[in-house]
Amino acid sequence: MKKYIKRILVIVMLVITLTGCYKNNSSNDKPKDNIYHKDFGSYEVLDGWVENKEHSTRNKFFYVLEGTEKQSSPNNISINEGTNKYSSNEHTSFRTAIVKQLSSQISGKEGVTLNANGSYTDNDYVVYTFVIHEEDKDITTTQYYIVGDYKYVLIHETVHGTSTETDEVAKKMLNTFKWND
Repeated sequence: MKKYIKRILVIVMLVITLTGCYKNNSSNDKPKDNIYHKDFGSYEVLDGWVENKEHSTRNKFFYVLEGTEKQSSPNNISINEGTNKYSSNEHTSFRTAIVKQLSSQISGKEGVTLNANGSYTDNDYVVYTFVIHEEDKDITTTQYYIVGDYKYVLIHETVHGTSTETDEVAKKMLNTFKWND
């Protein structure tokens, strides 16, 4: 009888040990997003995307799909902080100024369209999104302006052709962004 109980205990211990190892291994296999902390705030970037140090500056940070760092024109996302003359309560005036500037830049260009909308990030910051598509070059630029008090963060996404992954990464950055207070 003692041998029988001993065997059952050994089997139970093996099951517990193996189950624990299996769970630990599977959680380690999950992709982990990278959290970046900059002077202006923090945000997450999806696993597989890296900060391109070669093109980044001390104020503007570029992200590309790992392995595309050396390409001449990879799909990319940049993020930087800027200042403006508008309080966060005057965000519609800020939006109007951006629309005016972007409209001026694309004025007279054939096959270039501008679409815009406003919403909130997952952290309840006002965000204005501007999408510029250049049909003849097949380039889409999406600019996300996260509004702060007399400041903003611009997440600038550039896609050559189509890439839903680049858009996913930019939206992850947008929705996880938190200002440093």
